[in-house]
Amino acid sequence: MFCAGVAILCTSLSAWCFQLNRRQAFGTKTMGYILENQVTHVRFLPVESSHAFTYPTIAFLMSLNALEQHELDLWKGRLFGYGGRWMRLTGVRANPYFADVVNSIGGPQTIREKLVELLIERGVRIHLYTSSTTDDPKIPGPLKLTALLRPTASYPLTVPNLLLSLSCAPFTLLLSLLRILAQAWILHYHKRLDVFIRPEPFPPTKKAEFSAWSSMRRGGGVKWQGESQLERYARLRVHQFFQRRVEEIGLRVSFVSSDPAVPDLILAPRESSQGGPEHHLIITYLAPRFFTILLAAPSPQHALLVGSDTERVFSVSSRELFTTVFSSPLAGPPSHSSSSLQRLRAQRIPPSIPLPIPALHPLDPLFPSCVENLKHKFALHALFCFEHLERWMFLVMRARVVEGDEPWEAWTRAEKVLKGMSESNTINERTSRGEWGSVRNA
Repeated sequence: MFCAGVAILCTSLSAWCFQLNRRQAFGTKTMGYILENQVTHVRFLPVESSHAFTYPTIAFLMSLNALEQHELDLWKGRLFGYGGRWMRLTGVRANPYFADVVNSIGGPQTIREKLVELLIERGVRIHLYTSSTTDDPKIPGPLKLTALLRPTASYPLTVPNLLLSLSCAPFTLLLSLLRILAQAWILHYHKRLDVFIRPEPFPPTKKAEFSAWSSMRRGGGVKWQGESQLERYARLRVHQFFQRRVEEIGLRVSFVSSDPAVPDLILAPRESSQGGPEHHLIITYLAPRFFTILLAAPSPQHALLVGSDTERVFSVSSRELFTTVFSSPLAGPPSHSSSSLQRLRAQRIPPSIPLPIPALHPLDPLFPSCVENLKHKFALHALFCFEHLERWMFLVMRARVVEGDEPWEAWTRAEKVLKGMSESNTINERTSRGEWGSVRNA
């Protein structure tokens, strides 16, 4: 009995290996293929931290038309399918690819629609060089990074082939993050390369006509990061406040995001005065962090200093209009003593920044319910706690950020800007700091 079981097992393994080697194309759908690849990354700069590594990947090569028409679905989409996240082993969704933009009929764009729009607007451009070291910007600087994806084998996208690929490399699709962390550990702790904080993406060409962005480099990254729960809460608070405020003052306010997936928001009073540009406040921002800056800064002057002048996360068409709109809360009881939340905000501000701090904050509830008040306090405390936690984690891990880009030093940088010690602190310089990479021995 035991010998018969061993014989059956050996026969099964032999058949499995035979199928694995042959990769028969029975029932092949030639519009889709499984690719086994070798990916190589090489870093050249700085020379002290030069590094290279190679790893295998599994990818799909397929017709977008066939994919989006569900012609490539396997096992009715349970093994492989397009769209949706649940009830399938593998698949492709439109959401992770490129920016999420609404199409002409009001629905989400497909991968093909996103790709065609991107190619029409920008073409295909991949820059892995540093900035030019000459007077001619068309001449790139030294090569910093390069990556090579080399297919080593391809098989038709069929049920047997996909199952064989997954069984041979069951964890290949799940190891991307672990590989990134492992290589980052080597670069940072063994080769002493400092951590470069991810910069905010530059506005794309079609949104760069605003005067606030006219001096920036053209960007248009294919994928913006989504907002966090705290950023979403802050955004809703800001929008609600400005919507009520425009009715009181009688002017228009526009929120313009650099993310093409976020439509412009225009708030206007129901009875418009048809005013000129002086009655229209335009706020342009690069990332949802803009809303948490407004929530955390104790006054509009502080928000402009740290968010606009220092970090360059947002810009306004008129500082006077912004201060007028965002200065005082809606009609409520007068107060001559600072609220507990304002005292909490003020604790983060260096004493050498002599900007006035009002007793009440525009975004704080004036007549809050118990639930609303607790929710607001929790959001603000959570925001500050995460800032302290981030700094504590870097200290515990003995990790080093590129000098001058520490997220927790924003107010220190703002202090220098206010004192005129950082006269040329532009967003281009902020995001290009450490472009080659900085290395420290301690």
